[in-house]
Amino acid sequence: MRYLMLILSLWIGVSTAAFAVTPKGLCKLLAKHPQWYADARHTQHKWGVPVATQFAIISLESDFDAHLTNAHSTAYGFSQALNHTWALYQKDQHSSASRSNFAAATDFIGWYAKQMDYELHIKPTDTYHLYLTYHDGSGGYGHDKHGLGAHLASHVAHQAAEFAAVLSKCQLHGAGASGMIADGVFQALMQQVLLPQLYQS
Repeated sequence: MRYLMLILSLWIGVSTAAFAVTPKGLCKLLAKHPQWYADARHTQHKWGVPVATQFAIISLESDFDAHLTNAHSTAYGFSQALNHTWALYQKDQHSSASRSNFAAATDFIGWYAKQMDYELHIKPTDTYHLYLTYHDGSGGYGHDKHGLGAHLASHVAHQAAEFAAVLSKCQLHGAGASGMIADGVFQALMQQVLLPQLYQS
């Protein structure tokens, strides 16, 4: 399925509620949906995309709205994947999951990151460039270094760093999370976000 990444283009418009989930609000959100943290941790383990990066992408794309639609495209759900892109993911992963399923949405982000690592050598921990491909598609990546995609990628990378810092303070119980995230995990998250990569070409 790798060659199919050449035709991927994910996302057309920005949610009007972009970043409505603030770093301070993230703990409350996860307290209400503890399974979401467990799902993101599973995706991090499986695909290498940091939890904070997954949350930052979903925050911008859909503001954690499971049923968000896009008036300009077929983008839908948490990850705002297009119909065709989601179909490729389902086929490659032998999945029938819906875009309104949070676990599937985080897994999709991890899967997409893996394709970009293979095709463009963008590491799953490189939040800025990962989101740039997520916005512009692999075919459009690098064509406009100062356009909307670059601007949004910068915001996503900063939001991921802020989410990582907040996650270290969240009291996460149940769904595989026991109490406060250990300092070592927090440090790993911060290292994975790698803010210096923001301005790499």
